[in-house]
Amino acid sequence: MKKLLILVCLCLGFNATAQKALKKIQFGISSGVLNVNTKTDGIFGPDITSSDNFTGFYLGPMVQLSLTKKVGLQGEVLYGNANSEGYIIVPLQAKIGILPKLSLLLGPQANYAVDSDFGNTSALALDGVAGVALNITRKFAIQARYAIQINERAQIEDRSVKSNTLNIGIGYNF
Repeated sequence: MKKLLILVCLCLGFNATAQKALKKIQFGISSGVLNVNTKTDGIFGPDITSSDNFTGFYLGPMVQLSLTKKVGLQGEVLYGNANSEGYIIVPLQAKIGILPKLSLLLGPQANYAVDSDFGNTSALALDGVAGVALNITRKFAIQARYAIQINERAQIEDRSVKSNTLNIGIGYNF
């Protein structure tokens, strides 16, 4: 929880000190469908894999910082829920314009399991994120991104547990 709080404070601190240097700052809200795919290797034996898909939602504030006409940063602090498990998801993505209304999203993401009740798991996961954003109007955008877990969340002997997420939703800028 401390790491998540430090990450949020760093994002907010960067925002406060960089406001004068940046050309444009937009605040908004992001919401949509969250799909979590959890894959466990070795659960029933060394060569047996188990995979589960859970669907839910995500919702939270976002900030977009324009660095140049085609390059910016997009940060979010999202609450997600899938299969009655809550997550705090904090992506920080580079937003790179590839067409007038289409942008590529790339960057890291912290994923904190709020309801983690398994003794041998870490609540914090680090992900690599790639996605796209399509600006419908100046205020509305459709976003889709896929996150691949980088670190091992589970500390279980002879098992590997990883979760990848797919977010599809809309963003609204104020």
